[in-house]
Amino acid sequence: LEHPEFAEVLETGKCPRDAAIAIQNLLQEAAYLRETLAEAYKQIAELENLADRDWLVPALNRRAFMKALCRAISFGKRYGNENSVLFLDVNGMKHINDTFGHAAGDAALIHIAETLNTEVRKSDVVGRLGGDEFGVLLVQSDLETAKDKGASLVSALKAAPVKWENQELH
Repeated sequence: LEHPEFAEVLETGKCPRDAAIAIQNLLQEAAYLRETLAEAYKQIAELENLADRDWLVPALNRRAFMKALCRAISFGKRYGNENSVLFLDVNGMKHINDTFGHAAGDAALIHIAETLNTEVRKSDVVGRLGGDEFGVLLVQSDLETAKDKGASLVSALKAAPVKWENQELH
């Protein structure tokens, strides 16, 4: 731990040896604390990300989706932007779970979230609101755009069934 001012004091002999050792120990402790704080900030960021993500699918959880929605509403009011929200309630999940098992149902939910994420812009927000319900926040999109995007999302989901054990699940 080199510190220019500390090195100068030691070289000139203006600092008693025990004080120099104490200063060196403090500098080492400061470096350790900086390193520990940087690691804590990294862990906090990871935990915040985990707190906002759905536990199963690549989408925001309900809480984070609602937070993004409130933020979009505030920006919309402030700047006059239109935003739209799509609500998707997936049909057939009970049949998939009952017939093929919950692992197949989980695979279907993951596939749906991946498809939604692929089909929307980076600025849009996909969230799993619960069970088989998804929300899509279309930032700066009017009603007509939302209707078109909703129809294209349904088409994309129908066109790409889930592949499960050599079967296609719709």
